[in-house]
Amino acid sequence: MRFAPFVETGEFANAGIVLMAADRGYFGFELETRRYKRITQFFDDMDSRLYRQSIKELRVELGRIQALIKRHGTAFDPGAGINTLFEELIRPRESIVRFSDPRIVLAESPEKKLKTLHQYYVHRSFATPEHRETVLARGLGRWLKEVHASARFTSARLGNDEYETPELPFVEQRDGRAFKVMKPLNLDQATPSAILEHANRWQFRLAELRRRRLFDGRFLFAVEGPSDNDKRYNAFDDARGLLAHANADIVDYADKPAILDFALRD
Repeated sequence: MRFAPFVETGEFANAGIVLMAADRGYFGFELETRRYKRITQFFDDMDSRLYRQSIKELRVELGRIQALIKRHGTAFDPGAGINTLFEELIRPRESIVRFSDPRIVLAESPEKKLKTLHQYYVHRSFATPEHRETVLARGLGRWLKEVHASARFTSARLGNDEYETPELPFVEQRDGRAFKVMKPLNLDQATPSAILEHANRWQFRLAELRRRRLFDGRFLFAVEGPSDNDKRYNAFDDARGLLAHANADIVDYADKPAILDFALRD
């Protein structure tokens, strides 16, 4: 299931999975109802209530279909019953909630397969921290365009032949030297240790630049991480402290005003 609030841009976020096994009379679904911050932040101009309400209404509709199929089970004509319901559900529509083209999977347990697919496509178990950071950078780039500041920043590496960072998406140069840098950083990894390892990697990179006197400007990490009621939050909080030790500004990615204030300040 795809959530696409802005039809004109064609952008969407995977927000759920629907799975049907007609021969077993099975219809199941998983919708993203808890970890949806990445979706609402991706569509930064959108009221987050729109997502919650859309998912709530879809859950009711899917629940009705599920109850109907459970009631009739395999008594449904597979060709004209369950399949017809499924085809009508996923039919292309000009709406906020839409479905991708259907695919066929082989599975002994539809229930387990549903959870696996949801983890892969919605929680994105295939994605690396760097992939998520590309998405965050795209959002930050849109914010800079809104305030007519995008021309001030270019992507660049910091360092020299002996030591060099990976490419950074937002570097402001003055007099041929890096003056200001902004780096979106994903700290929402699956385990506390993975969160700390990713933060430590970037803390070392910045600290090494400063130790070698290759960069003496201002550096901002726009960080995204778990919510404060998540068991990984303590690791996220420690990770922020690690990054601050490298003389960097640490701002939540959701704090758009603070990020733009850093970008525009001389």
